[in-house]
Amino acid sequence: MLPEYLKILLPVDGSECSKRAALHAFSIAKAFNAEVTVLHVIDIDEEFLTGTYSEELINKLREKGERILEEISKLGEENGIKVRRRIETGDEAKRILELSQEIGADIIVIGAHGKSPLSEFLVGSVSDKVVRHAKIPVLVVRRV
Repeated sequence: MLPEYLKILLPVDGSECSKRAALHAFSIAKAFNAEVTVLHVIDIDEEFLTGTYSEELINKLREKGERILEEISKLGEENGIKVRRRIETGDEAKRILELSQEIGADIIVIGAHGKSPLSEFLVGSVSDKVVRHAKIPVLVVRRV
């Protein structure tokens, strides 16, 4: 039996690569009449949780996330795709993996946009971590 992709998780960060991943996610959603959950994760570390960062910064990051979700969601909705939006805080890869389980996603579509090359070398990219630890298929859309 061929797989069906009825629930798609689409993590986005506002980069061109995540926008390209959105096009792939919406294409799959159109083909399967699937629902897409568009996720933006505000990546915070322990300092953030202990109050080193201001409430103003938290609000700015949340507002930026809302704008990213609005832009990507609009693209899907204009193409007749059912889109849900989520903003989460925490470690990006961990929250993506947790939410994929929580919503019962059939596939994760993620851009391979990374942090700086040095950061990717030292800690690995989010997409690499998701691919290594996901329990469902992951489509990684690379920069062209």
